[in-house]
Amino acid sequence: MKKGSVTITALLLFIFISSFKIQAQWSEQTSPVSTALYSVSVVDDSTAWIGGDGGVVLRTTNGGTMWTSTGGGALGADPVYNIFGMDDMNALCTTSSSSATFIYKTTDGGATWTQVFTQAGGFLDAIWMWDSVNGFVYGDPVSGNWELYRTSDGGQTWTAANALAQNGSEAGWNNAMVVMDSSIYFGTNNSTIYYSSDMGNSWMAQTTPQVNSYSIWFNDSSNGLMGGESALNVTTNGGMMWDTTSALPGSGSINSLTGVNNQWWAARQNNMIYTSTDGGNTWTLQYTAPGSGAYYAMAKARNDSLIIAVRSDGGISAYEIQTPVEVTTGESAPLTFNLSQNYPNPFNPATNIVFDVPEAGQVNLTIYNVLGEEAAVLVNGEVTAGRHQVTFNASSLPSGAYFYKLQQNNSVLIKKMLLLK
Repeated sequence: MKKGSVTITALLLFIFISSFKIQAQWSEQTSPVSTALYSVSVVDDSTAWIGGDGGVVLRTTNGGTMWTSTGGGALGADPVYNIFGMDDMNALCTTSSSSATFIYKTTDGGATWTQVFTQAGGFLDAIWMWDSVNGFVYGDPVSGNWELYRTSDGGQTWTAANALAQNGSEAGWNNAMVVMDSSIYFGTNNSTIYYSSDMGNSWMAQTTPQVNSYSIWFNDSSNGLMGGESALNVTTNGGMMWDTTSALPGSGSINSLTGVNNQWWAARQNNMIYTSTDGGNTWTLQYTAPGSGAYYAMAKARNDSLIIAVRSDGGISAYEIQTPVEVTTGESAPLTFNLSQNYPNPFNPATNIVFDVPEAGQVNLTIYNVLGEEAAVLVNGEVTAGRHQVTFNASSLPSGAYFYKLQQNNSVLIKKMLLLK
């Protein structure tokens, strides 16, 4: 048999795989609580913070393998509706009661918490820190104006931002804020998303097709999704116009959204997570959590390495985002459809894959483990005619044999690679 070609057994395996759904890569984490978890903030592939009912705060410093409870009596019995972790030691969270809302800060990994802000009659919905010192918080209106505050000392003190008047009886939703560079978006219950391009100094009202904007996420400055009471809305121009995209499967409000590059993840208030790779036009079920707990929040690491989603029954799910790869395109078009053997091979942790396509079109290049489970998607989109090189970084994968499959239209090529660590 020609060196580098796939054995008959492996080929049959991939014919089998192509006929059935690839197994999802979400995994359940061991949670120390069974009560509702309302908010999650993922710093990187190691550190994440979770806020929940009864003043609960959970923290992990090993990517979710172990979670420790750090809130307890320090935060009282009020629910932690939103949390933002700056690193493994520093975090901010909001709690709210029937009479007031609060911001607490920890600088010792949650061992102690200090109250740094309170507002009578308010409800703070979301905190976001641009860096270790500068941040922003938004909350439901009080006395006719939205609660908008800024910090420039790491959350130790908060000062009122420029006033934004309440329109009628509108209010916000916890976790319904996303910040990109100097841009801020936050949701309401009034067919409106408020947008600032200058870190909250001025605001513009964006009209939405749905009354409630429970969740908002942008993958870049132009492309965003909004989850409402029944459907998803999409924008390709930074929110200047929001349109209804293809319906997400299922029913119920969409409280959880995140994404990176061309991929999106969404969950309604049930135990299922869906994904899209085409801007939200089509969705596939990627994971069903055990039990009947509903997903309340989902967040992506700021280095695009990890997603964590939390549920109403204390459940915690984690998904490892595959390392982005670089695609280099050649200038001339080859005559044949071809997939070269990766080099180096064996490899640790990176290897190069070269492939040729004779005509422009949709191309998929996917890595599988020996069980037929999807390990990484390297290319999934339009590719120009010519020779292409992809650098695959497998630092997050275990040692072993892997297969990589190239597909364009009905043409399929498969080869084997070996990762040795």
